[in-house]
Amino acid sequence: MTDGKQKILAAAVEIIEQHGELALRIQDVAALSGVAATSIYHHFNDCDGLIMAAQAERFRLTLAETVPPFAVAIRNTTSPEEMREAFVGMLRLYFGDPDRKMRRLSRMNAFASAQHRPGQMCYVNEASREMVHEFAAAFEPAREKGWVPHDLDLEMALAWYFGTITGRALVEHWATPEQLEAWDEVMINSVMSLLFGGDANGGTTA
Repeated sequence: MTDGKQKILAAAVEIIEQHGELALRIQDVAALSGVAATSIYHHFNDCDGLIMAAQAERFRLTLAETVPPFAVAIRNTTSPEEMREAFVGMLRLYFGDPDRKMRRLSRMNAFASAQHRPGQMCYVNEASREMVHEFAAAFEPAREKGWVPHDLDLEMALAWYFGTITGRALVEHWATPEQLEAWDEVMINSVMSLLFGGDANGGTTA
């Protein structure tokens, strides 16, 4: 991707994040990005083409940091107990981090925007598949060590995890802090049971 195109997308994403896609105007993107409006039309044809690309980019950006922290934890831990503890800590951090909350909302918004835009939906689907595949590959060393069940379909298990954690954005709109804490515990224990055969404290689940 050219530097100019990246600047255009970054500006369009910023405007959508702050004001919504209906507020996107070519002239505003040009002013914010420092790229001429003629270049924007050259790259994206029209405003709707720019919106599609920007929403797809929003979705991609929310996925970019999903896998690396888990991959590092898998590489650096020396026992299943240590890996479980690292995962529980990361999940609790993700649930309580305001930036992660905004990423979940952005991801859901970008997905909703793609419902009536087949081209954008294709990009969203491909980005999701690539992330799940990369996530599963990161788990393979743990499976080889016997820390993760050998018969578990890692890609589908991690797709479930990804979809469920994204869905927290729905609950965050109405749940009390106590209810969100209960949601977190259900999610953490479910992940631990699925991936490691135990709960958040390392106990065996029924």
